This record gives sequence, C-alpha cells and structure tokens, in this order.
Amino acid sequence: MTRYLIDTDVLIDLSKRRDPAVTLLRTLHEQGDELGVSPINITEFYAGLQPRERAVWDEFFAALRLFPIG
Repeated sequence: MTRYLIDTDVLIDLSKRRDPAVTLLRTLHEQGDELGVSPINITEFYAGLQPRERAVWDEFFAALRLFPIG
C-alpha cells in the first residue's frame, strides 16, 4: 500500500469530474492505496466551494486520511 497526499488542483479537477484526476484516484483507491489530504488542501478547496456543495465534500473528506501538518 502506498500513501498519496491529494493536491488541491487534483481535488478541483475531481470536483469538476475531469480526467485524468477521476480515473487516477479511482484506480489508486481500487488498488488499496491510501488517499489523504492535509488541512491546507481542505481549506484551499473549501475557499472556492459553493455552500450548497459543502455536505457532499464533508463526506468525501471524512472518508480520507487526514495527514497532519508538521
């Protein structure tokens, strides 16, 4: 198993359903790799998010590993 920190740009591409981000993350997940984000990624991503979209992304981030800063 490999751990991956998902970059904010990849999160944005995922939110817009753009490949190759969607396919890559799906493949990594199916391989059993660990996907995660940092508080910085989450903050940057939410800065451009519409309030009505927040609940879906709260669920998504809850399913990922949170890599601490430091």
